[in-house]
Amino acid sequence: MLASPLQLFSASAGSGKTYTLTLEYLKLSLREVEPRGYFRRILAVTFTIKAAEEMRTRIIKALSGISAYPDFVGISEKESSESKQLLSRIQHDLAQDGIDVSLEELATRSFVTLQQILQDYGLFSVMTIDAFVQRLSSSFVEELHLPSQFEVILDIPTLMNDLMDQLLDKVNQTGDKNLTELVLSFARQEVTDGRNWNRIRQSLTDFLQITFNENYFRIKDEMDVFSMADFIQIESQIYERIKLLESQVAHIANQIIELVESSHISDAEFTGGAKGPINTFRRLASGQSLKLEAYSTLRKAAEQNKWYLSKVDPITKSNIEAISDQLTEHAQEFLQLYDDEISRYLLFKLVAKDLKKVALISSINEEYQVYQNEQSSISISEFARRINEIISKDPVPFIYEKLGDRYFHILIDEFQDTSILQWKNFMPLLENTVSLGKRNLLVGDAKQSIYKFRGGEVGLIASLTAKNPELIGNKINNTELDQVRYDYLVQQIHLNQLESNYRSAPEIVEFNNALFTWISQQQEYQSFCALLEPVYGQYMTQIPQVSSQDLSGQVDLLVFQKPVNTLDNKDLESSWMLEQVVQLIEYNLSLGFKLADIAILTRKNKQSNFLALQLKEAGYPVISADSLLVYYSSLVTFILAILKMKEDKEKHLLLFEAAYALADVHGKTISLEALDYLQTHGKYAKNQQIILDQYLQLYYDVSSNINWKEDNLFDMVYQLIGIFDLFNQSEGSEYVLKFLDIIQEYTLKNTASIADFVQYFDLNKHSFSISCPENIDAITITSIHRSKGLEYPVVILPFAAWTHQVSERDKIWFKLAEEIDVFQLNGKGQLPYFYAKANASDLDLFPDLAHQKQKEIDAIFLDALNMLYVASTRAKQHLHILLAEPSPDAHSKTQLTFKQSIGQLLMKYVETLKTTSNELPAFVKPEYVENSLYYLISKSELFISKSLATKSNLPISLALNAKASTKPLLRIKSSQTDLYTLAKEKRERGKIIHDQLEKLNSYEELTEEEFLPEVLELLEIEDIKQFFKPGELLFSEEDILMPDGNMIRPDRVIRQQDSLVVVDYKTGKKDDKHIIQVNSYCEALRQMGYPVVKGAIIYTEDKEVNYV
Repeated sequence: MLASPLQLFSASAGSGKTYTLTLEYLKLSLREVEPRGYFRRILAVTFTIKAAEEMRTRIIKALSGISAYPDFVGISEKESSESKQLLSRIQHDLAQDGIDVSLEELATRSFVTLQQILQDYGLFSVMTIDAFVQRLSSSFVEELHLPSQFEVILDIPTLMNDLMDQLLDKVNQTGDKNLTELVLSFARQEVTDGRNWNRIRQSLTDFLQITFNENYFRIKDEMDVFSMADFIQIESQIYERIKLLESQVAHIANQIIELVESSHISDAEFTGGAKGPINTFRRLASGQSLKLEAYSTLRKAAEQNKWYLSKVDPITKSNIEAISDQLTEHAQEFLQLYDDEISRYLLFKLVAKDLKKVALISSINEEYQVYQNEQSSISISEFARRINEIISKDPVPFIYEKLGDRYFHILIDEFQDTSILQWKNFMPLLENTVSLGKRNLLVGDAKQSIYKFRGGEVGLIASLTAKNPELIGNKINNTELDQVRYDYLVQQIHLNQLESNYRSAPEIVEFNNALFTWISQQQEYQSFCALLEPVYGQYMTQIPQVSSQDLSGQVDLLVFQKPVNTLDNKDLESSWMLEQVVQLIEYNLSLGFKLADIAILTRKNKQSNFLALQLKEAGYPVISADSLLVYYSSLVTFILAILKMKEDKEKHLLLFEAAYALADVHGKTISLEALDYLQTHGKYAKNQQIILDQYLQLYYDVSSNINWKEDNLFDMVYQLIGIFDLFNQSEGSEYVLKFLDIIQEYTLKNTASIADFVQYFDLNKHSFSISCPENIDAITITSIHRSKGLEYPVVILPFAAWTHQVSERDKIWFKLAEEIDVFQLNGKGQLPYFYAKANASDLDLFPDLAHQKQKEIDAIFLDALNMLYVASTRAKQHLHILLAEPSPDAHSKTQLTFKQSIGQLLMKYVETLKTTSNELPAFVKPEYVENSLYYLISKSELFISKSLATKSNLPISLALNAKASTKPLLRIKSSQTDLYTLAKEKRERGKIIHDQLEKLNSYEELTEEEFLPEVLELLEIEDIKQFFKPGELLFSEEDILMPDGNMIRPDRVIRQQDSLVVVDYKTGKKDDKHIIQVNSYCEALRQMGYPVVKGAIIYTEDKEVNYV
């Protein structure tokens, strides 16, 4: 009996998904015979190049192994056994579909198929979705009105940089008043929000990049109706209505204030006292914006016509009663106006807040159209949208005619990460193959959907799994044809649950089964997320296939209870996390695991970077995302410094950059003599190239000088490689080879201009990396996102308390369902969408907007929970979870933040297990007993490690010498004093105050839960507060190299108008030495080219400022 033509495999972590995909591909490719190969009829897509390469490799290896049947000559016994089992499985499954084929025939077909694939490898359609879209692109030239030769753009950051150049050139050259005002308005808003003025361009670029986001594509056609001028007009209409209402309110408020003042009675005598209704009207009369308030005291006074306090004297009572009727009349007028208009008023404010930004989107769209026409190019995301416009309206045969090859089978891997647009583009293909009775495969796991920020739609796989279209809402039905196709495919779905777990020890599997089943049953969490039960309820439980006799497991949770008002809590938490990570590394090494068996996973990149820097400084070999970046290499840093110096020979800083990088290449430290030479000779030199040549001749044995006149990019780089023997340095040549690949790829599409390439590299440097080295014994430190699909014997999960709620940064598009005149333009209708914070409380006043808000809350909660699932299922044997919880005495806001976190969720779960231990394990130091809780959730009685024993001789007593937020370094201490002892020593109030001032960018960052009361009091003094204004900080606690080779480190340097101010904090008594010290700082900055430098000393104990 033939199976359903559309199979959906729900593949939980470790369930053998890759094996299933390979098996299905082989069954499809071998089920029929075609002269040129049936493999051409199969399209298999996944989401990353690495995953596509892995799938292709597995398929070819499997075909090669099966082809060797029955003798299996030339392959190992293990491989021959696996191939035979696979061959038998294929024969069995094909027989279930009514296809009887002998093992010999299958082996022959495998051999022929393998040869056909190798001969026509370009038709071996196992690829990424982007690669498939690119293949489609050449088939839709005429329909999309594109030139015969065009380029598909994959590099969105570079595209955005070019578009920003065009946009800002337009501002500078044409003087477009509207556009100029929009850009300036954006800049003013950024500065008001406390962001750095120097990053305005980057902030604008980041915002406008949403135009290439799929969430915007869904609404683009409706929004494109409105021009930049239209948005400005709508904004004007909104503010006109806001001002009208505010003027009406102010008029009523002034009438009330006039009555009160004419009576010569103090506000304190009226109902509510000095801060009662009369005070409210004073604020409204002065122009204060309306807020959502109950006005209960005011309503009671108006209802009872009683406006005096009970305790007032008879005369005052009589005087107030004399004006009570008028007060009540005006109050009722205000309340009626307020009740009628407050909802719309708050909506007007919400819509208007970001409307100027939205107007800029129409402008960047115009620039994009110009760019496309001039460059004959189109972005990959835009292409997907345009293709959808065609295929959502045309019949399927048209697509196949355009494709040239008719696919009979579609396989989609990582289906949980599929976006709505991608799914719509595949629906016609699937509809056709399903209608022909051909087998298709969707493989995914809703619990591993963690790419919401890239457009991944978890509701899609959830709706197909449950056959419940309501779980996807109205995201499919843009056209009637889309909805018809979706409904048809839903009915054809046959669900397959991969229940086994072949990855992890039973203890790991059972922990995850129990934890996520418990979460799915909690009413509290169900209220956060309507998708919780469909995703985690029905198909959660896995069956472990690895015996405890083969693989032992351990799961534990270590909790740091943060004290209140001691050392800065963030630094103390980071210190504790670092110490425990080190102890856990050593604990697992002592059990026989290798460093390469251990992975440290974090939610945020800055946490990964912090731990990687600390552990690397301590001597632990580490592989992290940063360490694989090309620009991380000192070899590449040196080459780039020389390239930059060629283009800007007067920049003194580049001289030091090149010198330090070259020293790193050779594993040397620059001597004081060499530093003095660079400082003395380079300080006033007009040509730093000459100084570098002289420096190299003095301090390095180089065969020849650099030819600074070389203009060819390739020749310049190869010259440097030759002169400095860069291929033979100890660091290795893989970074330089990758750098050369980047140059070659760039020059194929662009000119070989050195200046242009350097700008391109700097813009994209975070995306250039080498492949991870194999067979290196090093700890992996990576983000949870990057760990997806991988497995490690030991997983350490620190900082496991990320939020599961909407943050202030989360903004989405809201649909305006209600028709309101101020949002409308003649001939163009109403503004269809607005852009706003997803957690805005004012949205709750409108049921439709509140529903959209709740959908986003659902999605963010599930995204955070899925992050925990992915992290906790990477472990094969040991899973160690670390989190910090606030003290019961912490600030209420801190308590609320933790309550809305994954950390609180974990704490609630483990408390139901009653597994807290009074005896701390060997990897927890006794000094942490006071502030630590330990939960041993599960542990195998029999320990078995698959790794060879590796002993670590590294000392494990570590101390932070800088804050986690500023790329701290780690120093190994000669004594055995640990982090906890150092933390207690550092609690001296004066030192803590200094540290907290040091970390503060602006007074807007002050919060009661993070800063000591003394710091809060200091920043209330205007003379001190002036040094902490948003946007003025130049740098803090940065080293400055003096001509004598010494380093100085001012506490804070700010820019105020045309001068710099050096600010130093002193916790003790006044001393003349302080003035001398600050004067030396000022003089150093003057020597660096800053003409006007002032000095100020803040004495924290006396709370005063002395100017120098």
